[in-house]
Amino acid sequence: MKIAVVVHHKLERAHEVARSLVDRARRSGFEVVADERTAGALDIQDTDIGKGSGVDMVAAIGGDGTVLRAVQYALAIDVPVFGVNLGRIGFLADVEPDELDSMIGQLEAGTWIEVERMAIEASIEGVGSLVGINDVVVEKMMSQRLVSIDVAVDDEPFLTYHADGLVFSTPVGSCLLYTSDAADESSRV
Repeated sequence: MKIAVVVHHKLERAHEVARSLVDRARRSGFEVVADERTAGALDIQDTDIGKGSGVDMVAAIGGDGTVLRAVQYALAIDVPVFGVNLGRIGFLADVEPDELDSMIGQLEAGTWIEVERMAIEASIEGVGSLVGINDVVVEKMMSQRLVSIDVAVDDEPFLTYHADGLVFSTPVGSCLLYTSDAADESSRV
């Protein structure tokens, strides 16, 4: 198994836990890789965590924000993610640091349980698209003006909103991903 590690770089504890993950994973015969910055800090091989990388799983070490960042990698290559919680809430990062050995053991034994989550994709004309597992927020840039938001679902026109913004949420719940349109305050989501 090849595991890509995504680390919250501002938390020294995240690097300590990542080193523990690398050591334990190697003892199980797993290969651990990361992006260039993380790989240098952990003394492991750096890789582009994308198609053709051979990555089987992404491990996020930090808080829910780190899990959301790791999910972007995982969605692009269609692999699962597990998060080691070093944040305050741990809503998405559900493995505690003292459970890391057990988690790697479950991966080794093939007994871990994968829970699929719904994702949401939003595209904004002239900006591109983004995917969220919790929500996508479209918000105005200028105060005291409304934004016009034309909403289409599966390319079918749905409704036009004139509002301060709009939150599109999955059952996971509204929490973190954010985007805004500064061009003409009109967005298609």
